[in-house]
Formats: sequence, structure tokens, C-alpha cells
Amino acid sequence: MPQDGGSLSSWSRMKRNLIILAIALLAPAILLAQLTREGGAVQRPGGGSSEFTLAVKLYSDGMYDLARTQFKQFIEKYPQSQQTIEAQFYLGLSGLALRDYEEARRTFQNYALTYQDQPKAPEAWWHVAECYSAQKNYREAALAFDRLTVFYPKSSRAPDALLAAGGYFMTIGDTADARRSYRNLAANYAGTPQMTTARMKLAGLMAADGNLAGAKAELQHIISATADQSQKLDAQVSLASLLEHAGEWDQSDGLLSGLLKQVQGEGGKDILALRKVSLALGNHALALGDAATAREKFRIAADTSFGASPTRPAAMFGVAMADFRLRRPADAADDFRTFERTYPSSDSVDLARMYRARSLVSLKRFAEAMDELRPLTSAETATGLRLSALGLSAEIEEGSGQYRSAAQLLEQLLDLRPPPRVAQETLIRLVEVYGKRLRDVQRASNAIENLMENYPAGRLSDDALFTAARFMARLNGVRDALKYLDELQAQFPASDHAFAAEALKDSLKTYAALNTERALADISALIAHIVTGSEKGEILFGLGRLQADDLKDYETAASSFGDAARAAADQTLKTRALVRRAQALHAAVSRNSKLLAQAMAAADEALQPASGWDRSAIELILVDLAAQSRDTALAARSARAILSSLDASDSLKAEAAQKTGRLYLDMKQPDRASEWLALGSGLTSRERRSEIEQLRGEALLLAGKPDSARALYVPLVESSGPEAPAALWNLFRLDRASGRIEAALRWLEILRDRFSYTSLADSAEAELPSMLRRLGRPGDAAQMLLGRIAEVESDPFAATDVKCTLLRELGESYDAAGRLREAQDAYLEAIRLAPSAPDAAPLYHQAAMVLKRSGNMTTAIWSLQRSAEVAGNSGSAVASAATEEAASLLLQQGTNTEAIRLYQDLLKSSPDPGRQRAYRSSIIIATYRLSDLAGGDRLRREFVAAYRKAPEDETFAYERALGLFKASRYDEAKEAFETFADDYSRSPHSVWASYWIGKIEEATGQAELAGKSFNRILNKHPESDVIPRVVLSLGNLAFRREKYDEAALYYRMVTDSLKGDSSIVPYAMGSLIESYKNLGWNDAALDYTRRFIQMFPNDESIPDRRVDVGVLYEKLGYYDQALLHLQNLLEGATPDLEAEMRYYIGECYFRSADYEQAILEFLKVPYLVTKPTKIDWRATAFYMAGQSYEKMGKYEQAIGMYQQIIDRPGIDGTFKAGAEKEIKRVRTLITGGVRP
Repeated sequence: MPQDGGSLSSWSRMKRNLIILAIALLAPAILLAQLTREGGAVQRPGGGSSEFTLAVKLYSDGMYDLARTQFKQFIEKYPQSQQTIEAQFYLGLSGLALRDYEEARRTFQNYALTYQDQPKAPEAWWHVAECYSAQKNYREAALAFDRLTVFYPKSSRAPDALLAAGGYFMTIGDTADARRSYRNLAANYAGTPQMTTARMKLAGLMAADGNLAGAKAELQHIISATADQSQKLDAQVSLASLLEHAGEWDQSDGLLSGLLKQVQGEGGKDILALRKVSLALGNHALALGDAATAREKFRIAADTSFGASPTRPAAMFGVAMADFRLRRPADAADDFRTFERTYPSSDSVDLARMYRARSLVSLKRFAEAMDELRPLTSAETATGLRLSALGLSAEIEEGSGQYRSAAQLLEQLLDLRPPPRVAQETLIRLVEVYGKRLRDVQRASNAIENLMENYPAGRLSDDALFTAARFMARLNGVRDALKYLDELQAQFPASDHAFAAEALKDSLKTYAALNTERALADISALIAHIVTGSEKGEILFGLGRLQADDLKDYETAASSFGDAARAAADQTLKTRALVRRAQALHAAVSRNSKLLAQAMAAADEALQPASGWDRSAIELILVDLAAQSRDTALAARSARAILSSLDASDSLKAEAAQKTGRLYLDMKQPDRASEWLALGSGLTSRERRSEIEQLRGEALLLAGKPDSARALYVPLVESSGPEAPAALWNLFRLDRASGRIEAALRWLEILRDRFSYTSLADSAEAELPSMLRRLGRPGDAAQMLLGRIAEVESDPFAATDVKCTLLRELGESYDAAGRLREAQDAYLEAIRLAPSAPDAAPLYHQAAMVLKRSGNMTTAIWSLQRSAEVAGNSGSAVASAATEEAASLLLQQGTNTEAIRLYQDLLKSSPDPGRQRAYRSSIIIATYRLSDLAGGDRLRREFVAAYRKAPEDETFAYERALGLFKASRYDEAKEAFETFADDYSRSPHSVWASYWIGKIEEATGQAELAGKSFNRILNKHPESDVIPRVVLSLGNLAFRREKYDEAALYYRMVTDSLKGDSSIVPYAMGSLIESYKNLGWNDAALDYTRRFIQMFPNDESIPDRRVDVGVLYEKLGYYDQALLHLQNLLEGATPDLEAEMRYYIGECYFRSADYEQAILEFLKVPYLVTKPTKIDWRATAFYMAGQSYEKMGKYEQAIGMYQQIIDRPGIDGTFKAGAEKEIKRVRTLITGGVRP
């Protein structure tokens, strides 16, 4: 302490400065000593030691470039120095620090190959791998890590190297080598943390390969073997995910719910564990379409109140996805933006951008959406995400009027060589943008040429041609427009645009095909008429003809013709002018519908003076105008006039009849339509007849005459025009309605294959899966739907609802095929796309039905409740039906409290007295099943009072008796069942009452009485549904009496003969196997064990039964088969099973007299199985090892094995006493000189 009055703080500062000075003086020495310890070579005098020290200091100070130069000079100058080896290693480190990966790799590789015995050789291989990785040469990186483990298996780096090798093999898609690396790690580095990670990776690979049983075994091995609670939790969470993947939703939910209770039961102290479980529960809920619950769980996993969490990135993304699924675009947009900013390097950031862009589009924030999409559209790789981003960006830009930008984005999309269907749609859009929006003739034409050249028979090629024709027509490119229309009609005669193309063609010829040469001639003639003083009417008629025929100005021409008619002195000229006026106004109506009344008046006026062919032409105009004004009377009158005319041609008559028939068809007067169309069909040419026959067929269908319609449609199938696909479609509808499904399917296939470019072909494709299912070919339907789903997923312009519909159909197809897991997956994926949409309610219901049949009762109930929730308030029919089904399932499952709650809700909301009665009845049953006998009795009295002579009272009496049995009130229960059997002797439940009386006798130790009761039922009611349980009970009674042959007979009746009540078959088969074992009938036991494994692959006893197969092989003397079977089961086995299997492997060798190998195998039990097991196999293993030594005549070693039983702690005293006896016995043999 200072004595001169100086302060304590000044002394402290001085002391601190002295310490800092000391550290500064000592630092170089400390650093050099550390480098010497880490790097190996101790400094020795001479040989450039100071130069080496300088290079090391330069490296340590971060001056890697100078250090590298210094190390190179040192190596060149002192090649024989002992420090040169270390300098070589530092040279590699310097290159690595400078990111000169190629030179660094060569340096480390030379070091590793040259100095293989150096301590740092494994490290050198590690750095070689790192360099390859930095160069993105992942295969060589993996192989370098692999070499490290091959050359230096005992290196501390070896487990990490194998883990890294597996990871890089996975990166390049080499799952076989990845699996090899992970298996190597699991087999050779047991007990390391990396081993658990490797097993987790192996489980993932197995699951991806569809080997769910193997994956499950790996995870269960980790759960049972690891002492690390964090790794155990990770394995349990992975197992839950695997169970989901396997369609075992209830098991997954049960596991996760149990983990949550466990974590919460520990007071929530392990925050990371709580977050991990919450994240898994969030994923589970989101997979089921429960986005609201998922969001809640993800928020817990993303919470940072207690510090950072490794679960936060996935949880934050999960919150955003939940908001997106909940159709909360503003929240989703904010969530995804936060995720992007927080984790800009995440693998999920591009996906977040895509979802945020979609959310912003929903909010009409298009500029922000484009900012989100820009990094995706400018990416270098042609991923599906980039295609989607380009498609969405193009739609945004086009919708915002940024047509040039939209075109550029579409061009980029084309450059990525998308699937043909997408390429065609993109080209069509380009034609629209270039042609309609930008009026860029050249680029639009280029897009059309591209489409026709690369996809000449494509599904959208006719659309492209029609789009091009309309585009050229708008630009007055009549010649090109007509060329495209001719091409469309020639190549795609049945196109949806066929009639519109014909109309456009007529319009172009009528309005746009200006005849300039004839116009000049007509102008010259008109001038001549004026100069020569021709009659005014003649001059005006010539002017009208010029305007109509040459200039296509029909409205003005009509005015001129009208003036000509009024001015004409000659009646013939006047008539001609009136006829031309009517024709001009008829042509003008197509562009100006307001002229319709004027046109009809003009036609009426022209009709009176007209005669011959002109009169028929005017009548045809009136038919057409009448059709436009929906005047059937006028159309029929004019058509009849044409038909009766001697001057009208057959083609004109046929046209009049067809137009009139079509009008009647449009007006839903099929009989009149059919009459007119029949007239037209008889008058028309063969080429035009098919069009009329198609219309006539529609009229006959509408009139309810399907057979007559069919007779017309069948010949039309051979046509090539638009009537052919329509005929095929109608034939399909007729055959489907009459149940001729094979014929219906054939029409659809013809339509799809011959007319793939029509919209009816798309309709046919949509109907094909349904027809295939009805024909009993659901697998084919599923394959077809999978192909269509793949097309939709690759289409950046496809709407979400299209995929949703296809997934629903896929679920129906898998369901029909009995592939319940795939059906679940399809329905749930459809639900995930829009979990809150009103049309999700039937999807939840369909999913529930499949979940129910696959044994996922809890999830099925949830799905039904969700269906009711989405459908609307509880008063709606859909919601009530779903809630009622959920309540029924809860009652069946024994979840009675929840069932009562739902029935009470239904009771409040239902106005139907019949339904109310059923709900009250179910509530009483559930109350009795809760063993609330007093509550049940009270409700029962109220029910009977409300509904006199209620037949439901029979069920109530039975359920009450059953409630007494479950409450172990056997005397009361027996009395209740006996009373029931007397009161309701004709009830189906009366036989069950007798069965329960037998069970009461069995439970109370009256086995003989129980047997008599069961046999009485068997003899009196052999067809009752209780018989399987009666037979099972008889088998159990015989088994307990050790009458195993008799027990086996009864058990076989349940497993092989009896129908119904499949729930007891696993128990019966298990008991049958035990009976055969006790009888020594190992062949039969083996046969039924195999059957059990095949029939009940998800039974919890399956791992033990697989071991039993090996044990039974051994008992039958099939030692090689037993060994192979048991050794294959070892990988992934739990410690309990591993101990048992290793013991039986030893026993196989013992039985086959290979005693030395038997000893090795027996000793693996105590030495390799280090965790405690339910059955202590150590004593048995040591005993059999001793027996093996005795067989070999090595008695001292045998004594040593028996002594191990005595010395090992934890072995039961009975075994120790037995071991002492064995030692005495062997010593007696040795001292007495007796040899066995």
C-alpha cells in the first residue's frame, strides 16, 4: 500500500501498468513456446532457426503474404532442416489464409503424402478437404476426408471427418457413399457424439429411400442408447417427423405431446428443449393444415427472451408460412421481410422472397413485390423457383402496364428452356404482349414462328394462330391474317376457334379486303355516268356499290342505296337498290348492333318488290337478323319462304334451316330445333352435314332422346371438324350416364389423343381419372394425376386451385386403391394449400375418413372438428354432420368426456327432434362408459320420461351393466347382465351379456364355470359377432391350464377361420405362437411369427418378433440362417435386443460346435452392451462362454468365466450361487482327473 498519501486508485493503475508491461515483454516468448507445443518441432540452434521464427511471427501477426514468401525461402534455403517439415505445414496454412486454395491444397497434400508419420498428417488431409470444399469440388472434398479416416483411423479428427465426408457426398447426391461413411462412423466410433449424428443421418437416408422401418429402428436405437438428453430429444423429434411421413399421425402426435408434457413437467427449465418441441409441434400442426396452432407453436420456438436459439430461423420462417396459409398477407409480408433481414444467408431466403412477393401481390403492392422477385429472376441457375419468379414478375409488369418489361421477363423465361407446355403458354403471352400491347409486328411474328416451328402440333398452337390472325387483322394486315386463318383451318380443323376463325375470315373479306383496282375502275365509271348525264338513281347506285364492294363502308353505302331507290325512275333499278341497301345494312350490323332494327326494316322493304334468287337472299338475311333478335316466329316464317322457293338453291335452303334450328336450340325448344335441323341435314352438302348433325344431336339430347342422339353422334366421330370432339364428348356423357364405363373411357381417350388441342380434350383429361377409378383401375388414375400435378408444379402461370383439385382427386384414387398413407398425404397437401378456404371443409372430411381407416383415430376426430369449423357455424348442415361424426368416433374410441361435450353442442344447435333424441341417447351411453353410473341413471330417467317406451332403454341397460363390470363391481355386474339377458332375450346384446357373465366368472377365479358359459354361447349362437372373443377366452383358459395343444386349436380358430373383430387377431396370434413354443412345435411357431410380422408391421412387439425368427431358426437347427438373420438385425437394435441377439448368435456357434467363435460372441454381450438391459444377459453369456471352454477342454478358462458372474456387480445372487456350484464342479473334474 502507498504510504505517501497517494490514493488507492492511483496505486491500482500503477500495478495494472506494470502487469501490462510484463505481459508485453513476455508475449513473444509465450507465443513461441505455444507454437512449439502446437506445431511440433522444438527450436534447435543453427539451420535458419531465426528465419523460421520470423516467418512464424509474420504468420501469427496476420501478414500471410509475407509469411508465405518467408516460409518458401526457408524451405529452399534449408531443405535438410528439421524445421522444414513444420514450415511446409505453415506454408499450406498461409495459402489457406490467403484463399489461394489450389496452392494450399497441393502443399497440404504433398505434406500428407511425404510426412505420413508426422502428428499433423491427419490435419493436413483435413485441410486438403477444406480446400476442395472452398473450390466447390465436393466429391474430392469428401474423398479427402475419407482418406483421413483410412490412413489415420485413430485420429481424434476421424469421426468428424467421416461426418463431413457423408455431408459432402449428400451434397452431390451420392447417397450410397454417404451411407457408407455414416455406417463406418456408427460402427467404429461408438460412444462418440458424432456417432449419434451419423445414426440420425442414416435414419434420414433410410426414410428417403422408403425404408421407414430401418429409419425408425435407427432412431429408436439412439433414443434407448444415448445418455445425452439433447441428442435423445433430437432423435425423438426426428422419430415424430418420421412417423408423420409414415402416415402414423396419432403416434407422432402422442410422442410430441408426451415430450411437451415432459419438458413442461420439468418446470420449463430447459428452454432449448421447449423450443425444439414447440418447433416440432408447429411443423406437425402446419402439416395437418392447422396454421393457427402452428403459428402459436412457432412463436414459442422463435422466442429470444432467454437468449439466442438454434430453432429461431426455422421457427421464424414457420410463423411467416402460417400467416401466409391463414391468408393474412400483410402479416406474412412483414414476417418474411424480418426473416430475410435476420438470416440473409439462410437456404430458405429465396423461398421467403417468393412467398413475400405473393403476399405483396395480394396487397396490390406491386413495386415492392418486384423488388422481392428481382434477386430470383436474375439468378444464374434455372431452378423451379426462378421460373416461378419470372412468371409472376411478368404477370405483375403486364398488369401494371409495363409491357416492355413483361416481354423481357417472358423472353428470359423462354431462355431457361421450360417444359413444352410452359414454353407454348409463354410464347402465346409474348404474342399478346408484342402484338396487342406493344404493336411490335416483327417480334410478335417471331414469337408465332418460334411456336409453329418448335411446337407445330402443340396444345396451344391453334390458339397462337388465331391470336396472330386477330393481331394482324387489327393492324390491317389482311393478307397475313387470312394466311394464319387458312393455316389454322388446315392444321387444326376441330379447333375451339374454328367458327370464330370462319367468322373473322368472312369479316375480313367483307370489310377489310379493299379492292383498289376495282375501286379505280368503278370511280372512272361513276365519273363517266356523271359526265354523260346519266340518271341520278343510276349514279347514286354506282356510288353505293363503290362504297360497299370496294371501300367496305357499308353504313354509308346503305344510305347511298336508299337515295338511289328513292331517285330511281326505273322499278328494276329501285328494286336492285333496295336489295343492296338491305344487304349493306346486314353487313353493317356485325360491327354496329344498333342498326339491327333499321336492317330488319330495310329487309322488309326490299322483300316486297324482290323476286327470284334476290327474294330468297333477303329472306335469309331476315332469318339471320331474327336469330340475333331471338325472334323465332320471324325466323321460321322466312325460312319456310326460302324452302318453298323454286329459285333458292339447296345450300341456301340448308343454311336457312340450320340458322332457324340453332335459334330454336338456343331458345331451349329442342323438338322444333330438331325438326328444322333435320330439314337442313337433308338439303346440305356432305361436307356441311356433320355440323348440322352435331346440332341436331344436341337438340335430341335436350329433348330426352339419348338413343336417337347416339345414332347421330357415332358417325360424326370420324369427322375432322369441330363437331367430332363435341360428338365424342356427348358419347362419353351418354355412356357414363347409362353405366357403360368402358365405352365412356374409350371415347375420352380418343378425344384426348386425336384432338389434344381442343378445350374438350382438357375436359376429357379431367374426367379420365374418375372413369379409371370406376373401372377399378385407381392405380392408373393416380399415375395420370401425378403426371398432371408435375406439369402444374412446373407451370409458373398455374393457379393454386388447379393443383388443389388434382390433389383431391389423387387422394380419392389412392383411397380407392387402398393406399391409405398416400391418400392421407394427398388430402393433407391439398388442405395445406388453403387450410381456411370454405372448400377445405370437404377435404378435411375426406382426410378424416382415410385417417380413421388407417387407425389414426385421434387425428381423424381432429380433422372432422376442423371440417366443422371451416364449414361455418355449428348450425350449418356440413358442420353438424362433421361434428356428429367426430362425436361418434370419440365415443367409439372411449374419449367419452369430449364426446359428451360435442353431443351437448349438437343438442343445443339442432332443431331436429329426431337428432336431438339421438344426441341425448349418445350422451347417456358416454356417461355410463365414464363409470358415472349415478349420472347415467339420472339422464336415463329423464330420457325415458321424455320418450315413453323408448327402445333405447335396452342399450342403456346393457351399458350400465358394462359400466359395473369396468368398475370391478362383479357381483352387481353379473346380476345386471343376467337381468338384461332375461329382459331382452331377443336383443343382439343378450349374447354379449352372456359373454360378459363368462368374463366375470373368469375374473373371479371360476374358470370351470367360465368355460361352461363360453361353450354354451359357442353351441347356441355360432353366428354371433361375439364368437371370436368367446373362442379367444376359451383359448386363454386352456393356456392357463397349460393345455397348449387345446389352446392352439382355439387361437387358430380366431386367426385363421373366424371373421370379424380383427382387433383381437394380433393378441390371438401372439398367444398361438407362445402355445407352439411351449409345445416345441418350432416350425409352426416360426410360420406364424413370420405371418405376424407381415400382417402387423406396426405392432410394438415387431422388434422382439424379428429376434424370435432367428431364435426359432436356431431351435430348428438352421444355424446358418439364424446367424445371418440375427446379424442383419444387429444394426439399429436397442441395447436390450442387442444383448439378446448377441447371446443367441453365440448360442448358434455353440450348437454348431464352433466353440471358439461362440466364446467371442458370448463375451460381446458384457463387453459391447454397456447400458443396463431389462433382462440381464451377462450371467447367461458368461455361463455359456464357460460351457464352451469346457467343450474345448480349457477348464481354467471356464472357471474364469464362471468367476466373472461372481465378480461382476449388479448380477442377481441366484446366478452368483449357481456360478459357485459350477466352479466347484469343474474343480472336482480337474482334481479327480475325470474328463467329460
